[in-house]
Amino acid sequence: MQPYVILILFVFLARGYTQMLLPKLGKTKVNALYVGAIFIYLYIFCVIRSFDVGIDIPGYIRMYNVTADVSWNNWEYTHFENGYIFLMKICNMIGLSARGFFCVVYALILIPVGIFIKRESKDPFLSIIVFICFQFFVFDLTGLRQAIAMSICIIAYLVALKHGKLPLLVFIGLVYAASMIHRSALVFALVYPIIRIPINKKFLIAYVIGAVVCFVVNKTGVTAILEYYNNTHYEWSNEESSQLGSLLVMMILFGIMGVYSCYKQILPSSLRICQASTNMVLTGVCMMFLVNGSILLRTSMYFYFPIIILAPIITKSFSGGLDKIAKYAIIIVFVTHFFINEINSFNVTPYEIANDLELTK
Repeated sequence: MQPYVILILFVFLARGYTQMLLPKLGKTKVNALYVGAIFIYLYIFCVIRSFDVGIDIPGYIRMYNVTADVSWNNWEYTHFENGYIFLMKICNMIGLSARGFFCVVYALILIPVGIFIKRESKDPFLSIIVFICFQFFVFDLTGLRQAIAMSICIIAYLVALKHGKLPLLVFIGLVYAASMIHRSALVFALVYPIIRIPINKKFLIAYVIGAVVCFVVNKTGVTAILEYYNNTHYEWSNEESSQLGSLLVMMILFGIMGVYSCYKQILPSSLRICQASTNMVLTGVCMMFLVNGSILLRTSMYFYFPIIILAPIITKSFSGGLDKIAKYAIIIVFVTHFFINEINSFNVTPYEIANDLELTK
């Protein structure tokens, strides 16, 4: 628990210190400095920890060490996707230890998130609180393949916000690359048209109907989708539905407030990112309805990660002091959620620093 308390304290203290530099450096440089400092801390926090921290990590490290003795023409020794296998082979070839491999992996995971927040967030402090305290960071501590794929998709999202043939081709290439790390990233191909749908009354009516359809389809089973993942044991589970409750309520609230914020935006640039992010979150809610109770529930994360930048947009859509109240309310709720729920999942506690920090074999 203590390392996570120190982490959150650092986020607050670093914000206070960098704010004192505003008169000298200006807002843009201060925000860049703050984001850089936080993500350097997060990077160190991730790479120096014991391989026992994170429920999936022992298996990933074991497979990395196995890869050292596998020939280059053997790609069938594990169920991992070829892109991730290639990454393991390359890191083994240049002589990186499992710790060195960790360093490469977390650079791939955290750098895109830092770029995303620096470029698009209206309040990096609030965005970082959301990123750390709500699923994303804790998931990064264990689900390496999907975490890398998610970060590639974040870059793809930034590309998708642009118009033209070249951004479309780059977007397709990035989604394909992400799917080669974790096949679930293929669902992100839907994002390009989704973020371009205007939010209006017709859209909202169609959306509600679509959400109901997703719920009904889930209750009747999604066997066809699961067969793609070689899993035919889909079951509707009331227990799973209950576990989804708080997450679903949170995303519905973000979706509703995102719609409100879109109607409040004046600048075209702000409207574009607000609309795109809101569409993503609303799609994430539909995905939760569709795949609740199944192994595909993680795929919804590809759609609701924009809450990282949507949260500041929502708070700034209020006026008369309500913006600060909304911001502090989000911070309190998310930090409380982090310590009550997040760090108790995925076997990330107790946090331990590794004894062996050698980067090469």
